[in-house]
Amino acid sequence: MQPSSPVAKEIRGGFVDQSVELSNPPMRVSLLWVGLALGWAVVSIVGHLPFSIWLVSQRAGASGTWAFKDAVPYVTVMAAVALCIWVWRQSRTASPARLLVVGRSWLVWLACCVMVDGWLTFTVNEYAHYPQFALLAWLWARALDADRTRWPVVTVVLITTLLGAVDETLQYLWTTRSYSHYLDFNDWLVNGLAAWAGVMLFYGFHEPVPSASVRWRLAWAAAAVVLALGTALAACGCVRLSPGPGVQVGPGGLDQKVLYLQRAEGWYGHWHPGPRHGRYWVIHPLPALALLGLGLWGVASFARSASGSRGAGLIRRTPRCK
Repeated sequence: MQPSSPVAKEIRGGFVDQSVELSNPPMRVSLLWVGLALGWAVVSIVGHLPFSIWLVSQRAGASGTWAFKDAVPYVTVMAAVALCIWVWRQSRTASPARLLVVGRSWLVWLACCVMVDGWLTFTVNEYAHYPQFALLAWLWARALDADRTRWPVVTVVLITTLLGAVDETLQYLWTTRSYSHYLDFNDWLVNGLAAWAGVMLFYGFHEPVPSASVRWRLAWAAAAVVLALGTALAACGCVRLSPGPGVQVGPGGLDQKVLYLQRAEGWYGHWHPGPRHGRYWVIHPLPALALLGLGLWGVASFARSASGSRGAGLIRRTPRCK
């Protein structure tokens, strides 16, 4: 009798190998959506400074001077309400098990946002990072996995976070170099959180298809390469944490072909005055990178549990019918 389903096509040692076909759906990359994702990344990076100036510029009105940044708290509340409505609408048809898995991930994400806001946020204007990079992550997920069968969640979050790192680095070196005192790893963390929200919005409470599989080996390899590159640059002296005591390098942190992550000592690992809560903590690069790595592990856990997969390369076996 011939096998009646794909899962019964290969039998090894009395077990049916269910991963032979179910875990390898074809990769379907949409060039249109890749273009939209890259376009949004370029527009948001290049337009960062003009948007910031537009947001904080004072304008004269009948009741005095005002700026669009004054409306940011109200816009934030409306955006939070819209997000809750979106998540609620997604959750209405979800199974109880699905509600537990995805709802738990949203609660963890919210707790992380509260901690970041309480300790690492300089001004409410930084809330703009959340929609900016959540949309970018959503676009990448749509481009790489339109059918929600591959679940390249770690890849999407890694790409989005790296593009956010490029944005922050360009700000330090170029767009805001006149007043940037350090490479802002606080924003690296915010961008990573926003990317996590983007993939949860894309996959959310959608039930995974039977062929859904989690693929993240290439993403972890890419993360390792990026980390190794940064370590090599630091080891050869091309990138240093800060100049010597009492020394301050010029705008952009470049001095004699050396990039200093902070232009003078005393920024990283200290509290500084800020309008959001009166003070904010400037996180040191090493704990920031450690938290990003922990975040990627959390995203991988979300993908594994939400997709119903044990991960790429794992063979799921069930006893053969006698």
